[in-house]
Amino acid sequence: MSKPLLSLQWCRLFQCSPKVHMLRHGAPVTAVNAQPSKRAFHTTPIWSARPRRSPRARHLAENPTQGQRWRTKEGLRIDGSGLVIDHLTSDVSDSLNAFNQNKKALYEFHQTLMPPGINLETFDRVIQEIIVSAHSKLPTANTIRAISVDVDALFRMSLFLGLSDAYIPKAHNIFIWAQSACARAGSRRAIVHTVSYYLRHHSDIQLNTECIAQLKDLALHDEFPPAITLYIQILLWRGDYAGAVDLLKNKIVPYTKPSLVPPHPLEDLTLGGSIDPPVRMASLALSQTHGLEDMKAAMMHAAIEYHDPVALTDLAILFLETSDWDGYESNMSIAAVTGHLPACLYLANFYYKISQGEIPTLAERRAAESGEAENPGKGPSWVQSIVKWADGKINPFFSREDYRKHAIDWYELAWEMGDGAAGLILAILLRQDGLVDAGRAVYTLAKERGLPANVPRKGLVELEDRWDDVSFEPGLPPKLMALK
Repeated sequence: MSKPLLSLQWCRLFQCSPKVHMLRHGAPVTAVNAQPSKRAFHTTPIWSARPRRSPRARHLAENPTQGQRWRTKEGLRIDGSGLVIDHLTSDVSDSLNAFNQNKKALYEFHQTLMPPGINLETFDRVIQEIIVSAHSKLPTANTIRAISVDVDALFRMSLFLGLSDAYIPKAHNIFIWAQSACARAGSRRAIVHTVSYYLRHHSDIQLNTECIAQLKDLALHDEFPPAITLYIQILLWRGDYAGAVDLLKNKIVPYTKPSLVPPHPLEDLTLGGSIDPPVRMASLALSQTHGLEDMKAAMMHAAIEYHDPVALTDLAILFLETSDWDGYESNMSIAAVTGHLPACLYLANFYYKISQGEIPTLAERRAAESGEAENPGKGPSWVQSIVKWADGKINPFFSREDYRKHAIDWYELAWEMGDGAAGLILAILLRQDGLVDAGRAVYTLAKERGLPANVPRKGLVELEDRWDDVSFEPGLPPKLMALK
């Protein structure tokens, strides 16, 4: 059915009459007498009509990380100071049963962390109470003091929980709960560990949280060595190099000495490697306050006397600038042996470049030093074969194929430590050796973990599409083959 048409009379009447607008509240107003509107749509609120935000809301908008909370992987909420604010919600019986099955072994293995005089019975009682409280109560000072008033001893006894996830379900979360409760109760070590945990998970180093204020007091007034070291790290990150140098010079460096023996966990000023060693911080501070030469001297001291892996890596790079391959290899090797991930990757690249002829082998370096170039043996081919065989058995220097094998070993180690670049390189090298399936498995796992962002996407797509193509011979990504 068609829409009915308006009558001609009504249309003419509408065209001749003045246009009328109806206000929401009031009489009709003609268009001739109406005041011109500032906005086309009356229903759109003007800016002045919008509600004003409170000062607190404006402050949080300008400082989005202030007051921010985050969660652990298992869901525990952490406040802006790094302290847990609730308890675990998992089944407490799982953690208790696992602890009861392994308590004797855990006690014997971690006994050095505990205060003197703590026997197995005391250890069993205290840890069970901590596990139960972590699953049912908030981590307050009163909660932890109800277990024992010696909160420093309690924290030392709970330290092993941070390393026991393989034996006790949610052990790390239980440790974070105990750490927060002990910090609120005033445990010095718990405060230091809480600030260290905060710094590893929070990007805004300029915030002065309650725990950082307590750490400063422990460092400057109580002169607690771990607190001093961590506070120096904070000063360096904040750019206060003069204050960091003063504390290093007067409070830390005079009381440290080089040693190849790992320090006791309670005497480790780096808190298990979570902060830089004092010698490394000294080289950084001196580079900003005294100049490059003093920084190099401090770095040499840290590398040679203390075998600091970062200083050794930096020293190796200095040798690289003068093409001193021996100095580069020796220092980078020591740094890699300590488990320093960048050194492992750099050393693997170094050996691979030697295998490809981009860097001279040790034999070629020695020959160049003595002024003797390699001269192939003369005579019949069978004589040359015997000489080559004997040289391979007697010559202490590696062949280029040996260097390639060493490179693969270091790539494997770096890959096991979680380096995606090493995983990609290792996958390609395995494919080159004919281990297509093994290489694909490594590549798939590396892709799941995250491939390096500096590798072109187009090259990765081609590698995936032509992985089984024997005529396709991809090279190693040049951007991943750096030596420094």
